[in-house]
Amino acid sequence: MPSFSFTDASGSAGPSPALTTTSMSSEVPPCPSSKADLEVASTPASGFDYSRFSWRQPCPDAPGYFEREAFAAEMILDTWHRFAHGEQTLFLGVDLSLPSSPSHTLSAAEFIDAVRSAWSALRFDVPTVASHTSYTCDTVHPLVTYQSAASASDVATWAKRTVRGRGDIRGLETVRTLDELRYEVAKRTIPEITGDQTFIYVLDKPSSPSQGGKDRSAEYGLLLHTSHVPFDGAGTKILMTLLLRHLAAVLDGRCDPEAWRSLAWGEEGANLLPSVPDSLGPTEEKSGPVYEETLKETMKDYAEWFPRMYGFKPRNIGPGPSNRIWRTFSKEKTSQLVRASRAQGFTLNQLAHAAVYVVCSNDNPIPIDSNGAFVNFGLRNSRSTLAPPYNTADGYPGFCLGISVVAVPCSVFVELSDEPLLFRVARRVKQGYVKMKELPSLTAVAGEQMEMVMRPAKEGQELPPPAMGPWFSGDGIGEDYLQPVYRGAQGAEVIRVEDFFTSLNKQDPGPFFRCFTWNGHLQLSVDYNEYAMPTPLMQSWLDEWVGHLEGILPADNSMPGECTMANETILPTQNPNSLSIRSLTRKISSLFKRDS
Repeated sequence: MPSFSFTDASGSAGPSPALTTTSMSSEVPPCPSSKADLEVASTPASGFDYSRFSWRQPCPDAPGYFEREAFAAEMILDTWHRFAHGEQTLFLGVDLSLPSSPSHTLSAAEFIDAVRSAWSALRFDVPTVASHTSYTCDTVHPLVTYQSAASASDVATWAKRTVRGRGDIRGLETVRTLDELRYEVAKRTIPEITGDQTFIYVLDKPSSPSQGGKDRSAEYGLLLHTSHVPFDGAGTKILMTLLLRHLAAVLDGRCDPEAWRSLAWGEEGANLLPSVPDSLGPTEEKSGPVYEETLKETMKDYAEWFPRMYGFKPRNIGPGPSNRIWRTFSKEKTSQLVRASRAQGFTLNQLAHAAVYVVCSNDNPIPIDSNGAFVNFGLRNSRSTLAPPYNTADGYPGFCLGISVVAVPCSVFVELSDEPLLFRVARRVKQGYVKMKELPSLTAVAGEQMEMVMRPAKEGQELPPPAMGPWFSGDGIGEDYLQPVYRGAQGAEVIRVEDFFTSLNKQDPGPFFRCFTWNGHLQLSVDYNEYAMPTPLMQSWLDEWVGHLEGILPADNSMPGECTMANETILPTQNPNSLSIRSLTRKISSLFKRDS
């Protein structure tokens, strides 16, 4: 289960990579290695203790110190960060223009100072930006900890450490784009030696790609790099929204840049976001028959599907540079794709997810008699199940995902059918999404789920091999959680988000595919380990992915299939509704086998 990035209302799926490092202890791998292990683990424990995930102050002589155990996927993500070369650390990049603020008179250093002021004020509202994760001899699971600030000077020191410009880190002096910045920052390990695990990088005058054929310019870029423990994908968008609101107030002059110093530092622990179990509303039961049935159903799916995982052909295995490539579609082409998806009875997410599996099946041909399956953890953004005030658009800048299984048997790819392959696969993907949406206590059971999944590993079972993917996340509409425009006291635009991206650090070999929209433009992107999956290969898979989606458009109504990557126009090359030579060969072979 990696990408714990946010999903749209229909749900989407994320991965479950194994650890790639040989130095990782065999005590805590991400998932059991066999069906037998899972079946043993799937016996529910009685009376699951949710109090472990509540903030507590264990030291009477340290009143400003808070801790709680990491809940559900949080504990697995911290393990990947520490022992798998930063696997799954999370990025959010935003290109900003400053329409009415005095940006022409602001130096880069002055802008960074303004960001530090906003970041400091945000810490008071969302103290988890300064949280740490740690272990003690008394705990098996990682602890999420927070130490209240001793003074405003303490906060200023922290803000200077965690908000960084080009000149603050060696190797960043020459980066020109947020993606170049992400590439370099991904080489850094978090948590750092200070315990800090959430950072803002400031890029002045970034070079930015055009979007939909229209030139645009950004005056500044911000890159959030964070541990995935305190935030999921939606959480990072909410966090960035709250930061930009503070920044707009500083730039507009509505807020004294030094106002944060007068806040009641030392008391901000009262604002710590409660963990998911302490935030759930009445629709998610934490015990009883509904809870037990949801837990039983999800664990049954784990036992059935994960031992059968199928993926890309292995290339290299080991850590390497983490990169990202993408395609952005015009607004018109995006609208066409949405309409064409609905006409076939799918969401665009479901077809994009299915198309990734078709790409993988062409890379690693499926044997006629395969018992394998494409398997992902289904990740459901569960903020709507929280109690007020946490169920609002900006109410929960944390980690809030329900976890199920989305699986497509390999037999779907080799069966005889007149229906195009993409649509056959999408129907199975859709079934997983519908089930994920309907499971009644999916968020509540996540803690017990993950502990049951981890149990065989803690008992010394062998690590599974590195996951080959593919992984997929449908991130939905960016504006649902990332506010696009920030206005001043007189209503004028102070900050505008021109573009953004969400990304993961990838060290396991399986690449991570992502789909979302911003300002009406669809973007497809892939995060990958360059050593494990070379860039030319990834570019060919991205082209094929684009081609599969473009292929759903009616031939007599389709536009020239163009989308943008940087300033380059790329034409799709493949129609997914026609069978590949490989597929035809397999089908003909199966006919001969059946006749014999």
